[in-house]
Amino acid sequence: DLKIGYDHARGDGWTLDGTLNGYRREGLAVGSVTLSGSGRIGRAGSGSFDKARAGGTVRFAATGIAATDPALAEALGPELAGRAVFFWQEGEPLRLPDFELSGQGYGATGSAALTHPEAGTVLSGRVEANVVDLGRFSALAGRPLGGAGTLSVSGSGGLLSGIFDIEATLTGRELTVDQAEIDRLLEGESRIVLSAARDTTGITIRSFDLSAATLSLNAAGRLATGASNIRATLDFSDLSALGPRYRGALAGEARLTETGQTRTITFDASGNGLGVGQPEIDRLLAGPAKLSLVASGQDGAFG
Repeated sequence: DLKIGYDHARGDGWTLDGTLNGYRREGLAVGSVTLSGSGRIGRAGSGSFDKARAGGTVRFAATGIAATDPALAEALGPELAGRAVFFWQEGEPLRLPDFELSGQGYGATGSAALTHPEAGTVLSGRVEANVVDLGRFSALAGRPLGGAGTLSVSGSGGLLSGIFDIEATLTGRELTVDQAEIDRLLEGESRIVLSAARDTTGITIRSFDLSAATLSLNAAGRLATGASNIRATLDFSDLSALGPRYRGALAGEARLTETGQTRTITFDASGNGLGVGQPEIDRLLAGPAKLSLVASGQDGAFG
């Protein structure tokens, strides 16, 4: 039973209150959704305003969430709640200056605006999300996961065009992916910082920075059909972060270029005192070492 209250003759206030039960669609069922809210609606020419407007706060709480897919059910959890403050004025974007979403072990907060330019609907704003235990996504990923993560994103994107301009930071704490060397590298805090934009001609990576233990990776450039050019630098100051059988330092630079249908990858690196736990290889890598690799190909095939 859902009740919406509004009577312009008595004022400009509106209310929302009620519960929806037994929602079902293919692959998903929700036992109940409780809704509440209040705000104001103003008609054009009323009071000191010459444009129609509306605003308020809406809250919801969903329980008994059950996905047919067990992996999705584990990721979503049985409950979800949220709140959104909104404001709209005729001729202006729909604004959500504050919203929040929370489930069991995860949540998100942020703000957003929805505009309708000639090129299509654009969503802009910021979101900060956190997951207490990434293990809930293990079944979806097809492998055991662990640790906690936070994601911060700001920018804008076209809902249909695919065009975007974003700044994002992903921070992990004690992450695990069930791979011994990677799990050791991800002990403590790891971070990815990305600044990128996509237009009708390709993707521009203004900056991509990854840091984990003694590893640092930085990249920038452009991905475009027939005209890609990406440059990345690697600084692995102590390979023992991967485990006791590894040692030494490695630094290098990689580049991806694309001209027409031909892609070329180059990688030049230098190491000092490298070791990977294999005596024959370790003897070859003892002292200073240099590595150079060049590969080129067409249609995704390299030789």
